[in-house]
Amino acid sequence: METTINRAVLVSGASTGIGRATSIYLRRLGFHVFAGEIKLSALTAEAGPHLVPIHLDITNQRHIDRAVRTVRAWIAKTGGQLVGLVNNAGIAVSGPVEFVPIDEMRRQFEVNFLGHLAMIQAFLPLLRQSRGRIVNVGSMAGEAPFPFLSPYCASKYAIRALTDSLRVELEPYDIQLTLIEPGFVKTEFVNTSVTTGTRLFDTMPAEAERMYGDAFRSVIQNFEILARKGFTADTVARAIARNLTARRPRRSQVVGFDAKFLIFMRSISASLGDNLVKLQMGLRRIYAAKAAESRRRQ
Repeated sequence: METTINRAVLVSGASTGIGRATSIYLRRLGFHVFAGEIKLSALTAEAGPHLVPIHLDITNQRHIDRAVRTVRAWIAKTGGQLVGLVNNAGIAVSGPVEFVPIDEMRRQFEVNFLGHLAMIQAFLPLLRQSRGRIVNVGSMAGEAPFPFLSPYCASKYAIRALTDSLRVELEPYDIQLTLIEPGFVKTEFVNTSVTTGTRLFDTMPAEAERMYGDAFRSVIQNFEILARKGFTADTVARAIARNLTARRPRRSQVVGFDAKFLIFMRSISASLGDNLVKLQMGLRRIYAAKAAESRRRQ
């Protein structure tokens, strides 16, 4: 795919992390970039004639409709084409499944799944005209799930299934889809998710603390540690860009050794994958103590 300023890409969740890095990197490659942000502030310093922040909450249909009008107006004015849609916006709801409020689970899927589905539906007519591409940002958690992140993992499983199914549906129109599955990335996303998850856990009944408190905090702490050791958002941005520009984009691309290793181990044996996750998250000692306590009570 030739990269010129007459070829546009829309990136959702561009305020921080992977979305921000992708927007800036694509602009440097020569694309006209529409960077969707909930708060129009993060990309102000980078904004210019061909990096255009737009106010976009993907759970708000009015925002999506307005984004479509903005892109159509640019096409009418310049004669350009929308050649790519990068579905990146996301949140992470965490906590023990037994106590996660159903409304929080719905919020998780509204953002991480239904919001992206709404974006795809809205922009497919323009992508069909250009034979463009869709890149969905999933996660290694979509293949190798983690305890106490069930809402997030389930939403990423859903995006994986949607990508694979839609790829076949759109084959007659030469619209190619890629799923990007990053491992641990150094972004604000982890810090925000940890803070939000801790606050949600603190609102749960006392029984949640008694049953899951130690394990939940261990997972949260180890996630922060692993994320600090992770790779930068620029690494994911380059993977996204390669699949937007390559003659033959990949169907899926796992980014990061940690993700590749964990997914590979789980493909060999689900039990092996579970044990590896428990080791990573510091749960083996906690679970052994819980099991011993349970035996004493019997």
